[in-house]
Amino acid sequence: MPQTTDQMNFREAEVYISTGAGFTGMCGIMVAVAVSGGERMVGEEFTFCGDTPILVGGKRNPLDVTVRYVYTEQDDDPFELVRAQYETDGGGDLFIKWSPKGGDATEFEFETDENNSVLTGFTYPQGEARSPDITLCELTVRTASITKSEV
Repeated sequence: MPQTTDQMNFREAEVYISTGAGFTGMCGIMVAVAVSGGERMVGEEFTFCGDTPILVGGKRNPLDVTVRYVYTEQDDDPFELVRAQYETDGGGDLFIKWSPKGGDATEFEFETDENNSVLTGFTYPQGEARSPDITLCELTVRTASITKSEV
């Protein structure tokens, strides 16, 4: 296979969040998306005759989608939306959708499970007096699956 010429970076990504009533675009405030987890469980057992295990594939673990964003105190700031969901008794639903290439027609987008996504992590604003860094907050959504589709 020849070397690709269709590479991209994440600088033009579109990121959206939702509590279940339609997605709101947040590309002007979101700074990072990271996905972890989702490993497939594996059953394994050793027998007396073999030197290696017998393996069988099982179910997939949930995934964690972590998003970092700029903290602001605007009315449409995701901080208040996310904080309210986080402080909901039993945890609130939160859904994330992102398009690495920017979200134009025919480009791919990824979305957390619309029925099984719960906000599990949230940070309040924090920082140091001597730091010139922009104040960031972070949220983590645990989801049963991520769906890939075309915009």
